[in-house]
Amino acid sequence: MKGNTQLRQESIRQVLSQIKYSGPISKRELQDKTGFSWGKISFVSNLLLNENYAMTVGKQDTFVGRKPEELDININDNYIIGVDFSCEGVLVVVCDLKGRVINKYFNKFAQYNYDTALNTLFSLVQKALYDNPQKNIICISVAMQGEVDTEKGVAKLIRAIEGWENVPVCDLLFERFKIPALLLHDPDCLLYTERFYGALKDDEIENSALIRLDHHGIGIAAVIDGEMFTGVGKRRCEIGTVAVPDDKGGQTLLYNILTEKYIQKEFYYMTNEDLSCDEIADLARQGDEEACLIFRRQSIALGFAFNSLISLLNSEKIVIFGEFCKYLDLILPDAQKVVYDLQYGYGPKIVLSKLQNDAAAVGAALCASDKVIMGLELSGN
Repeated sequence: MKGNTQLRQESIRQVLSQIKYSGPISKRELQDKTGFSWGKISFVSNLLLNENYAMTVGKQDTFVGRKPEELDININDNYIIGVDFSCEGVLVVVCDLKGRVINKYFNKFAQYNYDTALNTLFSLVQKALYDNPQKNIICISVAMQGEVDTEKGVAKLIRAIEGWENVPVCDLLFERFKIPALLLHDPDCLLYTERFYGALKDDEIENSALIRLDHHGIGIAAVIDGEMFTGVGKRRCEIGTVAVPDDKGGQTLLYNILTEKYIQKEFYYMTNEDLSCDEIADLARQGDEEACLIFRRQSIALGFAFNSLISLLNSEKIVIFGEFCKYLDLILPDAQKVVYDLQYGYGPKIVLSKLQNDAAAVGAALCASDKVIMGLELSGN
């Protein structure tokens, strides 16, 4: 049987988690959601208020009787630094435990090598700490592109950054700032934010996926039976290496086709014109034959990749995020038709994300927030 102390800590975590996900929320609603007694809800709520984890945010309009106060996560304390580390550079946000952004910073890499990348990360984290000197920064959480070992906190590989192999990111951050650090795969963080704030927030969907399409790569995260999928050894999903049809009647990998480089290379090969991807896309929208053919090839490739994903994971909804989305008006309709044909008339809902460019960093902070809450221990004396 669990001791009273352990049961009390679990009660505190449950209440704070409900405040995070459902707040602003009244004590009566907390009682309904947790099943705890009124006395326990009152005790835990007061404790969280006294320890600055929660705050009151006014009163509900009930139209009758007294208007109960509502509780929410304290936006003024217990901050997490969320980081989106990609080939584009480093984006850092300072968030409360609910993922609300207090400050945001971004720097591109001056050079694509290990020292420059690490120093950029350090300088932005230092800036975040300098700008919030009186706040309790409880964790640094990094959404990392490329191959990662989340358990060991090691970034295994980013090919575009020279020397970025087997980097012990969490150890380096803790050594420098003496703050616990967490390392995550960036699509997982994006999917987390979509479930908390975005396209998956109000859906009761058990199986979903997010695909990140950026200039620097393709990433994917999945939810299966309501839980984030990690795989054996915490190895993440990959979709860039899915086999898809190429333009010669054979097969290639998705990441060889679904890139801006492919668009420019193929258009130059057909026309001997060196145009930007935006210019080629504009030509396709005007009906240019060569430009349309290139995007048609990409749509077929993406459709086959979707088909593999749906066949294996039975995703009910797929969210697409990233800079490459600006071309999806030329790609997605035909890709959906490919899926419809291959799935014999079935197709999940495919939507574009409406989140901002800080979504991965916010997701990293939200993931860390859950871990902080689940490990929280308050004396209550």
